[in-house]
Amino acid sequence: MVCKTKEKSYLVRMLDRFLDFLKSIDNPKPNQVFLLAVSGGVDSVVLSHLFHKSNIPFAIAHCNFQLRGEESNGDMAFVKSLAETYQVPFHCEVFDTKTEQQGSGESTQMIARKLRYDWFNELVKEHHYIKLVTAHHLNDNVETVLLNTIRGTGVKGLSGIAPVSEQLLRPLLFATKTEIENFAKAEGLSWREDSSNQSDKYKRNLIRHHAIDLFEQLNPNFLHTFSDNIERWKLLAEHVAAEIKKLDVNFKTSTGWTIEEAFLKTSSNHAILLEWLKEKGFAENQFRELLEATLSGKQWAAKQYVAVYDRGRLLVSEKPVIEDFEITIEEGQSEVDFPGGKLTIAKMAKPQNLAQPNNTALLDFSKLSFPLTLRNWQLGDKFQPFGMKGKKKISDFLIDQKVPIHEKEKVLVLLSGNEICWVVGWRTDERFKVEKESEEVFKVERQ
Repeated sequence: MVCKTKEKSYLVRMLDRFLDFLKSIDNPKPNQVFLLAVSGGVDSVVLSHLFHKSNIPFAIAHCNFQLRGEESNGDMAFVKSLAETYQVPFHCEVFDTKTEQQGSGESTQMIARKLRYDWFNELVKEHHYIKLVTAHHLNDNVETVLLNTIRGTGVKGLSGIAPVSEQLLRPLLFATKTEIENFAKAEGLSWREDSSNQSDKYKRNLIRHHAIDLFEQLNPNFLHTFSDNIERWKLLAEHVAAEIKKLDVNFKTSTGWTIEEAFLKTSSNHAILLEWLKEKGFAENQFRELLEATLSGKQWAAKQYVAVYDRGRLLVSEKPVIEDFEITIEEGQSEVDFPGGKLTIAKMAKPQNLAQPNNTALLDFSKLSFPLTLRNWQLGDKFQPFGMKGKKKISDFLIDQKVPIHEKEKVLVLLSGNEICWVVGWRTDERFKVEKESEEVFKVERQ
């Protein structure tokens, strides 16, 4: 009699904690059906049992990756039986995981993860389940943060596993593995043991089997202490995320971001700047280098972005997708499309106002030889900048104009014959300028 009272008490306590945690992160509504990912292990079996005892509608989904022979088939049969016991819908998919992995260059674990979550998401959409639910628990959360720390992580990696994200719900993060196992035994539940969980082949298992025990020798309440730390780090991560968003907005320009010298040289801003750059794909060693940079023109590249140190500032922009091209412009054309923009063209009588902004060129029509050519500038290109007597290399001209490195690659030139008549958007050539005796003007404008 005493034994039964204890079992009931254990069930009540676990149910109360489960429902309290579930309501704090999602607060399910009546008639909403959840999809539970059930492997057959103790965690997902307890998850199913708690949903059943709480009278929350659910369905079960099980993946057979065919990686452990008859053991995998036994898991599948067990989970099917579990769904029948609870009288809930059962979804099962058998994957040819080894074939899927061939030639992918990815680990078996990564392939299996992709296969199952792609399938789970299809089920949620097809059957209108409110959310996918997994049985991640407190130990998983601690292990994840330790793994992130070992690999090297920013503040975000210290936040652990999110209890809810988009269509994914993890309502067991409050419970330790031991608490889950004790509950399963008290309820008389059966489950399957995955033999691969006993192997130290994987880093997570090494932490699980060895590191956690060592930490608990130092602090018997280590898991809950560490969980408290994770909650503090989440608050820190939220603060950092807010500051990153402010940086992203405050330093945005038409071409990317310009981090001013005052911000760059203030040490209290470095943690935010580091996290912002990491989000852009830059490595921590690149961040350290740019803090020490003194020479303008120093450049760092990430997969999608490029950063340039320019006279005390940091210029960050998307890597330009530069296409080498050469476009012929015939006399009489009114516009020309090119990768990244367009030129509009007009022949007119000489205007009284010959002022020309950078995006416009006014050229003496009589001095031009058609067809004209529009192309990327090239090393060795020279022209005679408007107002100057001698020729100058375009590379030197762009340096004089303090054009950032990442912008130089985008510069185009317009040629009459073999002579450059306009460095597009920057300067016309003195030899093609409109003079007193000029009658017709060739106007070119970059849109």
